[in-house]
Amino acid sequence: MEFHAAITGYGMINHLGMNAQAVWQRIQENHKTEKEAPPFNENQGASGIDIEGYFEKKEMKRLDSFAHYAIASSMEALSQANIRNFNEKQKMGVYIGASGNGADKFLLDNHSLLLQRGPKRVSPYYSSASMINSPPAEIAIKHGLHGPSGTIIAGETSSLMAIGQGLRAIRNKETTLMLAGGTQGDISNLTKEGYESLKITSPDKNAYNPFTANSQGAVLRAGAGSIVMESMKSAVEREIDIKGIIMGFSMGTCSDHLYESYVETIQSALSDAKVTPEEVSLVIPQGSGIPTYDRAEKNALHAIFSKGPVAACLFKKETGNLIAANGVTNTILSLLFLTSLRDKKNTRFSFVQELNEPSVYPRRDLKHKDIALINCFDFHGHNASLVVKLG
Repeated sequence: MEFHAAITGYGMINHLGMNAQAVWQRIQENHKTEKEAPPFNENQGASGIDIEGYFEKKEMKRLDSFAHYAIASSMEALSQANIRNFNEKQKMGVYIGASGNGADKFLLDNHSLLLQRGPKRVSPYYSSASMINSPPAEIAIKHGLHGPSGTIIAGETSSLMAIGQGLRAIRNKETTLMLAGGTQGDISNLTKEGYESLKITSPDKNAYNPFTANSQGAVLRAGAGSIVMESMKSAVEREIDIKGIIMGFSMGTCSDHLYESYVETIQSALSDAKVTPEEVSLVIPQGSGIPTYDRAEKNALHAIFSKGPVAACLFKKETGNLIAANGVTNTILSLLFLTSLRDKKNTRFSFVQELNEPSVYPRRDLKHKDIALINCFDFHGHNASLVVKLG
């Protein structure tokens, strides 16, 4: 059984940029993104993403934004991985993570039309556009992909689970090529108010200070990310550049004991990857911003990385809470971060910190380090951890 999977392409789109490099550039510049983001508007959503250049007018009307963003990120990933051969597309699968409110803006818009103007004004595309399986189905149709496909729904853990399931499909020889990722459509007023009423998110970017007592959840954002993953044999045969390697994955469910569940999930992912804690140089934590959950995650990381401090990147400070797209976004950003370190570029972020003590540590020297752990712990109890290595 082939154990690892190669990452040969990735794509990303959100309010920071229209592709992975643009998003990365904005994060490196450490822009005050909240000031530049458009104000919330119930009719427009809060995305600030202009995707009209990707689609014809008919496609813009018949699909919800969560499908638009997924397709846009998939186009970048597939192009980067040079997936053009008919035989490659025939066996390529698609797993996309989504949240239960993925298409709620399309649904709410049509519900308003129904109430205000009658049933004949409801979109004829309503049934297909609002279905949660729309993103992987539309991606498969657009690119002619015929491998296994489906939607993973697990809140903020969705896209990391999609990647993990893609890894398992490759290991089990169900396919040799997968497109995996996650997408979050424009944030409706209903979703925004619902999250804020639970105190798990905040409209104020500066209120998000994870691992502190007074933090609130991150600002909700829309966007998507995709990666092309394939067996190592396939990548070598295609003579394609390997950008990263997926080494291990674990997922679980927590109904009560947060700390124990987080420890078990992280340890299982490291074990699956055959990696020791000492070999991990970078952690991308969930960093929910909710003190109870942050305390449990921090204590879990303390326990696992007890032999020395490990650096953590809190990309969510800039990306916001992309819900179903969090995991894949952090996976791509971790590879870009490690690439910058390998290439000895000046990579300084105010949100790189040590998690082993509450006080400020000198940052660990990350030169020549290439393994990252990504956590996604949804507040409903869906947990997942992924271990990746720079290619």
